[in-house]
Amino acid sequence: MHNPYSPPGTEVSDPEPAIPPRPNGVANACYLVVGALLLSLVALIPAVRGDRPDDPQTPLMVTLVFIAIFGGLTFWLAQRTYQGKNWARWWLLAYLVIGWLMAGSELTEDFLHSPTAGLINLFCIGLEAVAAWLLFAGPGAAWFARISAIRKGKASP
Repeated sequence: MHNPYSPPGTEVSDPEPAIPPRPNGVANACYLVVGALLLSLVALIPAVRGDRPDDPQTPLMVTLVFIAIFGGLTFWLAQRTYQGKNWARWWLLAYLVIGWLMAGSELTEDFLHSPTAGLINLFCIGLEAVAAWLLFAGPGAAWFARISAIRKGKASP
């Protein structure tokens, strides 16, 4: 039975604003970060890294846990950045800079013990730097600015 006093059955809330298409540079930046992560794992292989007599012996399980934690964090931040989350872009930058400082402090030692591992780590830093540039300059920066404006209700899609 029809009730003329019932509320309307249509959606009355504002629709979610559409996110503009992701620039190729943002997608490539996220791929570069994940690629650098995977490539850096090669530098951890004992045959590539070389023996360092001054390094303490770390159990394999501890190494695997650290790889899982920091690799998962890297992948998660790259995924959120890919989805257009501006906070993730900034956290990813901070995370990469900390990694550059840590890796940079050991880069000379890496080259002395294993030039291959040193080159891999230097190349990974380069990939990450290009990724940061793609996210914070040009179309990438404009895309994140536009998404932020849309989410704050200051611009139309």
